[in-house]
Amino acid sequence: MSFEEAKQAFPELPDNGTIETEAYPGIRFHADFDDETKILRRVYFRLPMKRDEAADMIKATWGEFKEAQDINQQVMWWFNPETKLRISVEEGLSDDTQVEITRHLPAAELLGEGTQLAFQKDAPLLGLTVADLEAKYPDFIKKESVEDAAKAKARVANMAGDDAAKMMGKPEASVDLEYPPTEWGLFRTPIHLSWNDEGKIKYFRLGIEFRPYPAAKEEIMALFTKKWGEAKEEDQRGDKVFVFSEDPRIEVTEDTISNKWDIFVEPAGS
Repeated sequence: MSFEEAKQAFPELPDNGTIETEAYPGIRFHADFDDETKILRRVYFRLPMKRDEAADMIKATWGEFKEAQDINQQVMWWFNPETKLRISVEEGLSDDTQVEITRHLPAAELLGEGTQLAFQKDAPLLGLTVADLEAKYPDFIKKESVEDAAKAKARVANMAGDDAAKMMGKPEASVDLEYPPTEWGLFRTPIHLSWNDEGKIKYFRLGIEFRPYPAAKEEIMALFTKKWGEAKEEDQRGDKVFVFSEDPRIEVTEDTISNKWDIFVEPAGS
């Protein structure tokens, strides 16, 4: 929900999003809204107890968890595919535990059944214009100006260094789609669109991450095989490419740097 909607639902919500209530003394609940969209993207708080104790409480309600790695820290993850919520639990800086609640879109749901990717089943992307996207994908379209792209690159340089920023290339204006992260994605699942000279989508690509939980690498590949059947393997400039369809052409490659499967879709014969 937006900040305005959250304010209507919870009038006590302060502008900084930090909630303190007598019902839970000593605990601060932080509602984190996106700076640009003002949409609630996560809720997090610290519990005054050890991680294992907190995990036992959550397990009693949500069941078993999966343990994954996040920057040298072991993190427990719970997923609720019905409500599209996921909970992470990790040790805090002292004798406490940080709990974070975010939304996610299960990879199986993002992919769906049949040849078409589920997120575009009502309006296949290839050949669409920006106007089509605005009409068919109003909740997911993401426009970025050159200035915004330059700011994003500067943020990457500040956090990850100049080498990481250089990999982003020259800042350019773009129109893409953006969905919630899949199970092991950090923040979002972007659908990167490429445009021809007529202003129509000529191909698109997206990635499904597995970095925190390496076992998901094979689990996600199994989803591809279940959806499209066995892939034909090709070698392209030394890289292994899994071709799952020729019409449209659907290629899957492993990004060994970001630890994700990249999906590339273009018309047949392109």
